[in-house]
Amino acid sequence: MYQVIKGNTVMAYVDQPVFIRMHENGSYVPATEEDAQGIAIQSVPYHILGRDELPGAVATVIISKIDGGILAVEQKRAIDGLIVNILEG
Repeated sequence: MYQVIKGNTVMAYVDQPVFIRMHENGSYVPATEEDAQGIAIQSVPYHILGRDELPGAVATVIISKIDGGILAVEQKRAIDGLIVNILEG
């Protein structure tokens, strides 16, 4: 799993990122992670920080691999805490 960070905020979690690059004809095409200039999230192109410029990208983002299991446990703990707070009033 990957987290996509824009500015100082996690904007998305992605299991299977769609890595893209600019083809010589000016269209975005799928790419390997190594060759990618960007990532597409819901068909919106984002430039990956530190990669070659991606013309037309909406913004520059950072992507980092994370352990999805750890994320799920953290979210469950947060939800459990909210439930306890609601029940205790």
